[in-house]
Amino acid sequence: MRQILFRIRLDTFWSFDRVQTVTDEVVTEAPAVGIGALLIPWTLLVAWWLIGSIRRGEPRREQTGHVVFWSVGLAMLLILWGLAQGGQPGPNWPVFGYGVCLTAGCLAAGLTAVRRAERCGIPGQLVWDLAWWLILPGLIGARIWYLVQKHEHVFRDKNSLGERLFAVIDFTSGGIVLYGGILAALVSVTWFAWRHRQECQPLLLADIVIPSFFLALAFGRLGCFLNGCCWGDPCGLPWAVTFPRDSVPFNALLVRGLIDPGAAGSLPLHPTQVYSALNALVLSAVTAAVFSAHHRHGQVMAVGLIAYPLTRLVLERLRNDEAGQFGTALTVSQWFSLLLLAAGIGFAAWLARRPTALPSQADSESAS
Repeated sequence: MRQILFRIRLDTFWSFDRVQTVTDEVVTEAPAVGIGALLIPWTLLVAWWLIGSIRRGEPRREQTGHVVFWSVGLAMLLILWGLAQGGQPGPNWPVFGYGVCLTAGCLAAGLTAVRRAERCGIPGQLVWDLAWWLILPGLIGARIWYLVQKHEHVFRDKNSLGERLFAVIDFTSGGIVLYGGILAALVSVTWFAWRHRQECQPLLLADIVIPSFFLALAFGRLGCFLNGCCWGDPCGLPWAVTFPRDSVPFNALLVRGLIDPGAAGSLPLHPTQVYSALNALVLSAVTAAVFSAHHRHGQVMAVGLIAYPLTRLVLERLRNDEAGQFGTALTVSQWFSLLLLAAGIGFAAWLARRPTALPSQADSESAS
């Protein structure tokens, strides 16, 4: 695991070194770069936008706008650097592995969904607009689910209103729950699809998004591995993973009395985060293949709604981060998986009664 990939130093514009941080008497060391290093990915991103704009023959004002956008970003970096001068040791921002994986997953999902949409004659901009209605409500829903499920842990020793409000938005001490994000995203995308039903059939839009959603999920689960959450049961297999002291699995097993306080790390555990990432990659490939050969809109969505909860039910049996609920051995995620599976089967049954004919690619392109 590696919760913090590196740190960004604000007191220097260009440097590459290592910094130490002391938290609760625990010393951690991580690579550090000057704030100017952010200019590299920023320049690459804007250059990619600019080259794409030139190739598409967009108006000159659009191309000029990209250059202005880059210049504003550079100015902000210089301002932050200037404000932070004089700090010893320099202030820094941690860059968390989970956030990096989540961002990479969202970008990969958006790019693949846009390519799929454009092959169907749907403007790629519509997919990017949809992305905001998936990501933001999804994060809010995932956070709310986490706060409800883990409220005793989140609000422990939080007495004042200010402390409680900060705990709500403090992602560094606790995270998000996938199913909360899925539930919120389903509501949001349904509203978006209904609002834009004249531009694209809602079920087709869902089919376009599903393979990309699983791709983003694969990146997110790798982020879980770096973060140390969503860990598995004790494991004696060669690929078992031992998490270090003061990690989330270590502390949880310590509270349960399963390891000695002086242990160097956790018990060897199933890397369920990696299992989940591989599962998501397989589901992304399967649903993408179904999209290429599907006969009715909504078919890809039906496959996703049935396949994911089935695999999640199995993977939950190997996880050790949640207790059974409602007097059973089933976790909250397993109960929700059963509900999602029932909804998927019902949706597939409804879909089976619909016409199988789809408009040809040529018809779609001519209509656009």
